[in-house]
Amino acid sequence: KTLSSLSHTTTSDLNAKNWRPQLLTLMNLDSSGLPKKTFLLSLASQLRKGKGINIVVGTLVRGNKINSSADSVTDQVGMEDEELCNTIAKSRNVLHQYMSREQLDGFAVVSATTRDGISDAIWSAVLHSGLGPISPNTVLISFPTLEDREGNGGYWSEESYLKTIAGIKNMKVALMILRGCDLFPRSHDIVPSGVIDVWWMIHEGGLLLLLPYILSKNQVWGRKGAKLRIFVITTSSTENPTKLRDAVMNHLAQARIAAEVTVVNMSKTTIDTDMRIDGTNDSYSKTVGEFFSKASYEVPYLPLSGENDIELGYVDETSEYTGFDELKNQESDDSFSVEEPGGVKSPIDNAKKFNEMLKKHSSESNLIVTNMPKLFPEFFDYVDTMCDGLNNVLLVKGSGKEVITTYA
Repeated sequence: KTLSSLSHTTTSDLNAKNWRPQLLTLMNLDSSGLPKKTFLLSLASQLRKGKGINIVVGTLVRGNKINSSADSVTDQVGMEDEELCNTIAKSRNVLHQYMSREQLDGFAVVSATTRDGISDAIWSAVLHSGLGPISPNTVLISFPTLEDREGNGGYWSEESYLKTIAGIKNMKVALMILRGCDLFPRSHDIVPSGVIDVWWMIHEGGLLLLLPYILSKNQVWGRKGAKLRIFVITTSSTENPTKLRDAVMNHLAQARIAAEVTVVNMSKTTIDTDMRIDGTNDSYSKTVGEFFSKASYEVPYLPLSGENDIELGYVDETSEYTGFDELKNQESDDSFSVEEPGGVKSPIDNAKKFNEMLKKHSSESNLIVTNMPKLFPEFFDYVDTMCDGLNNVLLVKGSGKEVITTYA
């Protein structure tokens, strides 16, 4: 009966309102086939409330074979080598053990590849995993730290990583990049007062609300779940923070998501251009302020008076916003006036300012979720700067298909 049902499934995408993460988790393996950064499995496990499939793919970079008689290096070791096949089988069993430890039900696969073939191996896993509509629509991968990069003994070069990420994006699946550490809560932990902070700048179909909401309901966070705090970032001086906050809170109520909403002013930066692809104008690529504008949500936006000493105020996380704050001489901590010649802010300056905001308001949170920067040449420096001094940051990029129910 199950086989018959699968045979009659369609390969077309599910309706947007039924979107849930069908997860493919990419694990780095060491030369012995043991998984590294196993906290990635913890995050995957905590998303199981989305009731999607889970596939874990371990990537094993095979090395050169040593000819003992001649003591020389021969061709790359391939699947004709029995020792490599045994290593793959053992590694798959170890992956299953780690998945069981993290209470993650799903399938484990190990792919052996060369250093130059990492991108192709990962792309193949994304393309060929699953069956019809029961296929991964979301990829979870770790961010390579300095130690993981090729120059420091790791197998990721910056070029190959960006190439891999670009290919995954082109496959029209959602992407999550975790820049994390072993402090991330494991499935056997209990964190009764956990906090997940969402720094929401680009709309992404509401994906930055859905994923943290699913995570917050996991048993790791105790009976009441993790506390959700939404930091909505304004990127234009014409955005009315009171109206924006009301619109977001109303939307959360419709989606039945309980969260604390804070509006943070970053209108003196150009950070929105760092987070979205140039030339895109669909609803997924709009800033939160643009999406909840009158054109798309019937929320009137009132321009400010234009006086030099009036700027958008900051909403403290424990208080209600009551209006605009007068920031004398533009010296507010939340102002940003570092400019390059010609008034152009550099991406790294934007990342530094964003890092200041993150450390100021979310340094104690268990997980920070925010938009993924676009893949420009400064990507690694940008992410390292943005996340400096923070333990667990999840970068999210949608495919353009995801939508939470209230949008559909």
